[in-house]
Amino acid sequence: KDFPQIKEAPQVIGVMNLNTSSVDLRVIALCESETQYAVERAIRQKIKEILDANKIEIPFSQIVVHQSTD
Repeated sequence: KDFPQIKEAPQVIGVMNLNTSSVDLRVIALCESETQYAVERAIRQKIKEILDANKIEIPFSQIVVHQSTD
């Protein structure tokens, strides 16, 4: 209902990878011709909003650099 270009409800296939700086999900949705990129962006935005609303942070790599004071 949020995305009129989508013909059927998106299906969450599952978690594809747990990486050091990402959690890769596979979501598929049947959409109208030539709208796939706009639908993809909209679905990603909706996923981000849901994660934020549930206080789930996206992991990111951190590098600690120690400098010598010599």
